[in-house]
Amino acid sequence: MNWAGLCYTGLIFMSISALFYTIIRTKDRFLIPLFFLTIGMIFFGEYLVLFVFEGYIYKVDYFKEFYYNNYTGHIISNALSLPAAAVLVAGFSLKFRHILGITLFFVGVEWLFLKLDIYEHRWWNLSFTAIALISLFVIVKKWYGYIKAPASPLLMGFGYVCILFSLHILLREFPLGVVLNKIKYSPGWFENPLRDSGVFYPLVGVTKSFIDTFFLRYVNNRYLAVVLMVSTSVLLDILLKSLNLMIFEGIGILGLIIIEVLIICVFVLIEEFILVKKLSKL
Repeated sequence: MNWAGLCYTGLIFMSISALFYTIIRTKDRFLIPLFFLTIGMIFFGEYLVLFVFEGYIYKVDYFKEFYYNNYTGHIISNALSLPAAAVLVAGFSLKFRHILGITLFFVGVEWLFLKLDIYEHRWWNLSFTAIALISLFVIVKKWYGYIKAPASPLLMGFGYVCILFSLHILLREFPLGVVLNKIKYSPGWFENPLRDSGVFYPLVGVTKSFIDTFFLRYVNNRYLAVVLMVSTSVLLDILLKSLNLMIFEGIGILGLIIIEVLIICVFVLIEEFILVKKLSKL
């Protein structure tokens, strides 16, 4: 493994250790949905900064393709390292001075990665990172309270969308689109087909997340809601394929159904930690 791979792999193990330490030490089940909710919130901001405007570039060097490495670095940073740190901040109710300390740590890591040439800024800079991280940690601490004592149905509905968005990306779009190269999208927005696909797949994930949330919140029969979620997801895939916007190779309709069921099952397990019975309908 090369230097870039070692650094990013080390970041993975460090983040996993911090996450498990926080959950085990606090013994707080609410940190599990908070983790996935944080991933979803980060993905919303990251979509514009990384995918559309390419504010920075990750040079993970796990794959031969530039964009696959870039998107993998995005997952390591924004679906593991930052959410793990945010959960630690919320789980231990860290004060603002601790938030500043953790922010400085991540800014330092980013600076080091820049010097090692395993990460690159385009128009982004370290001050943007500091502001974004402080904002993230403060917001996640606030959301931690919403999860433990549910606030408005609108906020919790957004929480559902974020959690489902993270699951669609982590369990379907990233592994099938980047790691296994089974799903590709071709909206024709960019000349490079990998970037073209990479910019489109988060849109598919967030669209399905809003649809899934609608069924979960408005359909009283849970089994019917699951059937509607799976059916709608597969129909959307078929529609995208018929419009030549999507290609899936080596995985048929049955495979897509199984993956959608897996996403729903994981969400239902997470939902058990959110006190859903206390939430009123939107």
